[in-house]
Amino acid sequence: MKKLALLLVAALGLPACAEMSGAQKGALVGAGTGAAAGAIIGNQVKGNRPGHAGTGAIIGALGGAAAGALIGDAMEQKKTAPAQPGGQLQPVPPPGQPAAGPPPPTQASVTVPGQYAGDPTRGQLINGTPFLLKIYMDVDPTRVSSAPYLTMNPTDVLPVNLDVGAHRVVAIATRDTQFGPRTVGRLDRPLRVEVRGSGWELRFTEGDFR
Repeated sequence: MKKLALLLVAALGLPACAEMSGAQKGALVGAGTGAAAGAIIGNQVKGNRPGHAGTGAIIGALGGAAAGALIGDAMEQKKTAPAQPGGQLQPVPPPGQPAAGPPPPTQASVTVPGQYAGDPTRGQLINGTPFLLKIYMDVDPTRVSSAPYLTMNPTDVLPVNLDVGAHRVVAIATRDTQFGPRTVGRLDRPLRVEVRGSGWELRFTEGDFR
């Protein structure tokens, strides 16, 4: 029994070497512990016959070494694995793919107040008649079969944008009757948008269609 005790002490003292891995330390500790336990069990078998203590020590050493190596290796891997807050392991990104960074900052749009204030191309049409007006811009409705540029009900005021330069405005006034719409008159007049102006306006009156 004294020899077994010395064997156990020697096995437990060996893992103190800094160069040993966790698996090697676990194997030595397991071998020493298993040998001591096997010797004690073997010594109690069959009436304390000689030889059973040695056999038990060999069997215990082999089994303890294998179990200790597995336990030591598992503990060493757990110590070296990177951890996240909360105790969970942090996944390692696959090779060739950079880690995701923060999204790029967004840029605010900038508008200039009054950027088009006094724009000469901005104007309006005013229907000062009791008639329905069909307006054609730069188109002769008698030569080209096309829909009107816009239609204005009585007293309508509509914003219209026209480029700088000369334009032609054709307006056809109609009135609804029990026999359907009937033409009241036709207005054909030029309109010029001046670049030095601050906008334009065209008002239709009942006298334009007499």
